[in-house]
Amino acid sequence: MYTSVIICTKDRPDALFECLVTFIYQNNKPDEILIVDSSSEENKKKVQNNINKIRKIMLLNINIKLIHSEPGLTHQRNIGIKNINDKSELVFFLDDDSIVLPDYFQNILE
Repeated sequence: MYTSVIICTKDRPDALFECLVTFIYQNNKPDEILIVDSSSEENKKKVQNNINKIRKIMLLNINIKLIHSEPGLTHQRNIGIKNINDKSELVFFLDDDSIVLPDYFQNILE
């Protein structure tokens, strides 16, 4: 089953990085992560740098897509939904400060 995760964020690059690190340890990883960012220009650069770090650390087949948008949680979530892969059958919405336990996705899929 193709799964997507949407994480909306605004000016919290460190919290987002900690959230993304938890994906490294997942027993059952999602196929894609969409980050919908409405941060200031300075924090947009930090978010991009953190995503680049995660890509290097993960070495996984998880597509991480960064999308910039206007602020507003509902608006950002809708932007995320519009940009998920057509194959996606299940969509998770996470907060940018979520710490996801290693069996989180596996338990839900079971």
